[in-house]
Amino acid sequence: MVVNVLKIPSWKFFLATNEARCLKKDFFVLLHETRQGVSTNEAKKGSKMKNLLLLVLITALFVGCEKRSAEMQSVEDTTDSVDAGDNWEIKYYVDDFDDPTDEKYIRSEVIEGTFSNSATDNSLLYVQIVISDSTDIYIRLFEYGKLLVKGISTSTYKVLVRDSKGTDFKLKATNYSDRLEFNVIDSQIIHKLLQKGNKLKFYIEESGRYASSSTYRFNVESEGYDEIFKEFSK
Repeated sequence: MVVNVLKIPSWKFFLATNEARCLKKDFFVLLHETRQGVSTNEAKKGSKMKNLLLLVLITALFVGCEKRSAEMQSVEDTTDSVDAGDNWEIKYYVDDFDDPTDEKYIRSEVIEGTFSNSATDNSLLYVQIVISDSTDIYIRLFEYGKLLVKGISTSTYKVLVRDSKGTDFKLKATNYSDRLEFNVIDSQIIHKLLQKGNKLKFYIEESGRYASSSTYRFNVESEGYDEIFKEFSK
């Protein structure tokens, strides 16, 4: 099922902090700044003005944290439910009226992994692999299990896949919107590896001139993929 994804600002990683941490951090930082500003004019403005400023500050912080929580929930809702116990399933794209079309695709179960960057280490990662064809495969990454990784301009990634025999395959992916897309050749490599039905290990690292320090690790159970692809191809 295709869903509309909320556009998240480039500072989306900040939304991963929970509401309590958000309030605590912002409150004490801004409270300190407010006290400094008020203290220099305290003799003129008096305690009433000081209390009024603090009241406005606290109100603004609660509103801001509620907005961030709403944004986090909106992103979380973009992860469709997957039938328990199924590694792969066939789904159908929908039209503008949310009605199923004849165009179908294969979707993996929600895969759990980890990601790291300059702000966190081995945090929760959710992954879904989507196959429109053997030559058209993409991956969606959800940091903290909620925040969909989106490309800033054109983000490129180094993708390393290791099969059950320990053989490594070096691939590349591009993120133009909210998914890592592979070219025809690399998509076919992933497709053929999945057809073998063995466990695959993925290591993904953002590359390029403006790359962040983000890395992603997860394993894919490909058992059942070959059967469902044959059904998909009928």
